Amino acid sequence: MEVVRSSWAVGAIAAALCIATAVGPQPAARDGGRVAGLRAGTHASDAWGDSLIHADAARALGFTGKGVTVAVLDTGVDSANPDLAGTVMSEHCFVAPDGCPNGTAEQDGPGSAADDQGHGTAMAGIIAGRGTGGGTIGVAPAASIVSVKVADRNGRTSDAQIVAGLNWVLDNHPEVRVVNVSLGSDRVFSGACDNLSASLTAYAEAVDALRARGTIVFASSGNGGSAFAMTAPACIHEAVAVGAVYSRGFGSFTAPFVCRDGATASNQVACFSNGGTELDLLAVGAPVHVSDLDPANPLLAGTSAASAQAAGAAAVLLQADPSLTPDQLEQLLKDTGFPIYNARSRLTTPRIDLAAALTSILGYGIPLLPPPDSGATGSPTLSVPTVPTVEVSTGTVSFGSVKLGRAARRVRVVRNTGNGTLTVRISTTLSAVTARPAKVRIPPGGRATVVLVFRPARRGAYRGRVRIETDDPGAPLLALALTGVGA
Repeated sequence: MEVVRSSWAVGAIAAALCIATAVGPQPAARDGGRVAGLRAGTHASDAWGDSLIHADAARALGFTGKGVTVAVLDTGVDSANPDLAGTVMSEHCFVAPDGCPNGTAEQDGPGSAADDQGHGTAMAGIIAGRGTGGGTIGVAPAASIVSVKVADRNGRTSDAQIVAGLNWVLDNHPEVRVVNVSLGSDRVFSGACDNLSASLTAYAEAVDALRARGTIVFASSGNGGSAFAMTAPACIHEAVAVGAVYSRGFGSFTAPFVCRDGATASNQVACFSNGGTELDLLAVGAPVHVSDLDPANPLLAGTSAASAQAAGAAAVLLQADPSLTPDQLEQLLKDTGFPIYNARSRLTTPRIDLAAALTSILGYGIPLLPPPDSGATGSPTLSVPTVPTVEVSTGTVSFGSVKLGRAARRVRVVRNTGNGTLTVRISTTLSAVTARPAKVRIPPGGRATVVLVFRPARRGAYRGRVRIETDDPGAPLLALALTGVGA
């Protein structure tokens, strides 16, 4: 009897949380005093990173993304989160085959983008957190959110689902000026990837159409540690690809199975941050305080957060000048950004600077604020999708001889030894054999009992199979042989 155990090194198309942090040389001197623009008891997702890009200075002058709508394509958004109260204007879901809240592949309306993983809520908080009741305040706390759930409870998605989300925004929400996609594929591409496959062409067509109608798309470059290649959709030429820098020094940082930075510093490109010639911008990516994901360790790292921070910055600039086209907005962020040299790629990329960008729009200097004296401390955890791991006996299920009109039952135990929720769907090739339950979700470390019932309708031998479909990437389909005799 063989027992199948599956494991998976992080891959597959997955949510890649990118929370950047940066502290260090500033373009201008700062006066003493506390960070303005925050209510008492509230905090930015990273106080040092917030200060580094001068989101604090923008808020102090009233530039908060008011009147701008941002679409967040992710695991959904918890609209009941106090920090996001009143931000979510519309919801939709594309998670095949049955990952939407109502158990279908597509759902529309209130509640359709409920977040069952946490990543999307964290990204929405970085963009537009209100800071209500002492919680997180985002870069653009007055912006509105359209939430499109395209990733499942483990943070995984597909090209088709993201493209469907982009096209849904295109067809249904002309008011959306900014889209954030903090998700990436399991493959990386050097240079523009627009025409390398049918799915990448579909990405390019959707991104191009959105840009043509006035909507800019930001995408995380990915956390694979490649200096010369990025994931999709960041590699799409008209998408704005965002990599991650540290907001401050906090000792060494290890991204498991990816890389290690022996030391960290403000404005240092994180070793996990993918790059290359298609990388457009840098933003803060570690460490970021995100309480929605893991209360035990709320400090995270990744390019997802950097992309969300850039999307929030775009909303702020569109409030200041609603006439900006996507081309003008991207160029403004690049031209006014703080240049960061990456020794690994030997490329220089601008790190967003809201004070400089607003100065360019308004024609006068933005008063800067003092650096923070508090904020997230400690070492973050690299954001990766959670991974279910299936364990089940694959030996033959033999019912023996069963008289007509009688039934025989056999049991199989399915275990989940991974750290993500395991979804199992069970079917058989024999009408005489039924499986209960036909679908079950098993939490990390949990188990479920599947009962197979054989009711022969005729005499003679029966042979067939049980199909066990799972969302364990290492064992998506298992099969058990069935035998029995009707007597």
